[in-house]
Amino acid sequence: MLQSGRFDICQDQVDILNMTHETAQYPAAGVHRSVLCGLFMALLVGKMLYLQTYRHEYLYAKSESNRIRVQPVTPRRGIIYDRDRRPLVANRAAYTLSVVPAEAAKTVTVQKLSTLLAIDEAELQRRVRKTP
Repeated sequence: MLQSGRFDICQDQVDILNMTHETAQYPAAGVHRSVLCGLFMALLVGKMLYLQTYRHEYLYAKSESNRIRVQPVTPRRGIIYDRDRRPLVANRAAYTLSVVPAEAAKTVTVQKLSTLLAIDEAELQRRVRKTP
């Protein structure tokens, strides 16, 4: 047994930790590890090239169509009456339209919205640019 600081180390444990002994016993182990790492890296690079070249159009279209922002609408709460049964607060529909200026510049969003809302296209463009 060898004395190493506070711990006793057997010769068998030293041989397990001895890389020179392992290299002498299995000379091709380093080559096998290198080939395995090389294959793994080639697989990763191949997948990256596949996604960026062959699947580019599909993934680009999918990301561009992912622009809808769903916001929950709170449910109707009912009418609030005073003690004489006159309505103080009544429910009414209120709609909000939000346009992201960076996204509106890339598409025909403003043209379509101007026809749907019956607003002049130049006025709508001015409002979109003015919004902070």
